[in-house]
Amino acid sequence: MASTATTVETAHVKPQSADSTSTKSRLKKLKPQLSDIAVAATFILIAIYVQMQVMPALRYGIAHPGDPYFFEWMFSHAAYSVTHLENPFFTERLGAPQGVNILANTSVLGLGIPLAPVTLLFGAHTTYLIAITAGLAATGISWYWLLSRHVTEHRAAAMLGAAICGFGPAIVSHAHGHVNFVSQFLVPIIVWRFLKLAEPGSHIRNGIIFGLVASYQIFIGEEVLFFTGLACLVFGIVFAITHRIPRPRIYALLKGFGVALATATPLLAYPLYMQFLGPQAYHGIPEFVTDWGADLTSYIAFSSESLAGDAKAATKFAPNSTEENTFIGFPLVLVLIVAGVWLRKNRLALALTITGVTFFILSLGPTLIISGTHTRIPLPWRVLQQLPLFNSVLPGRLGLVVWPICAVLVALALDKALSAPKGLKVAWIVAISCALLPIAPTPLASFKQGATPVFFASGHWRDYLSEGRTLATIPLPSTHDHSMRWAVEDDLAFRLPRGYFLGPATEGGRGMWGSPYRPTSTLLDTVAYRNRPHTITDKHRAQAAKDFEFWQAGLVVLPPHPAERALLKTMQGLLGPAQRVDDVWIWQLPAPR
Repeated sequence: MASTATTVETAHVKPQSADSTSTKSRLKKLKPQLSDIAVAATFILIAIYVQMQVMPALRYGIAHPGDPYFFEWMFSHAAYSVTHLENPFFTERLGAPQGVNILANTSVLGLGIPLAPVTLLFGAHTTYLIAITAGLAATGISWYWLLSRHVTEHRAAAMLGAAICGFGPAIVSHAHGHVNFVSQFLVPIIVWRFLKLAEPGSHIRNGIIFGLVASYQIFIGEEVLFFTGLACLVFGIVFAITHRIPRPRIYALLKGFGVALATATPLLAYPLYMQFLGPQAYHGIPEFVTDWGADLTSYIAFSSESLAGDAKAATKFAPNSTEENTFIGFPLVLVLIVAGVWLRKNRLALALTITGVTFFILSLGPTLIISGTHTRIPLPWRVLQQLPLFNSVLPGRLGLVVWPICAVLVALALDKALSAPKGLKVAWIVAISCALLPIAPTPLASFKQGATPVFFASGHWRDYLSEGRTLATIPLPSTHDHSMRWAVEDDLAFRLPRGYFLGPATEGGRGMWGSPYRPTSTLLDTVAYRNRPHTITDKHRAQAAKDFEFWQAGLVVLPPHPAERALLKTMQGLLGPAQRVDDVWIWQLPAPR
């Protein structure tokens, strides 16, 4: 295996013949060795180390509790759809009465359905922990396989690059709750199979495999697939422009891509129809997050969960600690600049560098932000964000493409250094070590979830909820609401109005978190926020009757809440006297005649 060669580069400089590599040597190349097993075991241990504070019962990353609740609900939905033979792409058990378009959200059905037995036996929280931990480890292992087999000569260099891909600050920050971004283990496979499309004479086989792998990634994380596709496109164009690619390879790639589309179309036609044209579809993310570009300063800063990081300082450069996508740190930035110069004659490194700079610029969003200050300097993303699909992307997340490119460049630099004279080798090893030590991951900060109200844990709600009606908790379920978790603990046995998900703000319009607000939900949110009861009039009562009927509510529950007294007084003004059952207040609503 040639040093620092990829499938594309190797294919370009080496003639492909049946005699060049025997079947036996190919199989030997794919066969795992003891060192590979050691690397895999190491990555599993690192993943457990990162998750060690989250693993105890009912603990979650501190960044945004709504994200774990959301994914646990999705894992429960996947199991529910399997056991009840329901359409997994749409549900009415959340966001009633309109329901939720599952594929228009990060449903992770590609993980939830295979893990359904785990969910049914041990609960969605266990599935969530397994998905996050295994996602971290598997992503690192997958990148190690690609780098060690197709990029580097030295496996130590491959291991280091893979560790950055799997446990870099960007990925670890998403481990607070974004299962879809942590589970990137198919990305190296997609990249590998994309490059294999350029092999003449194998476009049918390669196209089918590429189409199948890309299709499966749709059901793990569409955003990750979109980013990967963009990166492959930019890299392919750059490589084709900077190097003389034989026409047969270009034709083979185009033919293979056509076969991949033909393979994926029948598999994805109905799911994508449901996502973009089905009930509760939306077009574009909420406008207030479309400007969430990366702060230029974030690229030289340290993330919250890194060894040299400080959570308070990091919040200056990111919307929250789950979105620290670009915190490379200034020591590693310096190493990357030097590595880029040192590897300038390496064709792979050159193409990667140009691709990385492209996504670095795109990740900055529509206007330049420096140390929290929004300048008026326009950037290319301002044009791209108007396009379909691009209007559903948070630009700062494009930094997730920069990370693996940085990792491969570091691997290439170390790979070259390990074959260099001793003095240069030691210098590079010291420089890379000093650059990576500050961004080494630390265990995720976590919090323990409060106990489930006895009313839900005991199942007593079943005695008060009439069949076919929803259970409305007060305030109505939203981004940080616990009622989705309580529904998960009861295997989604009751339906909820509103909730934490993405749906259309208006018919066919842009998305919003949760269902469109109604007067009563807004009133109750205000009472909860201000912790002061609201004076109720006949107009409020009439509106509440309309709203609760719209939500098809048969049982209204006020669980323990910091603003419980204010909410209780307001609700009694709206619906009359409450009944105390276990540790909650309830109102039973009659079914419409």
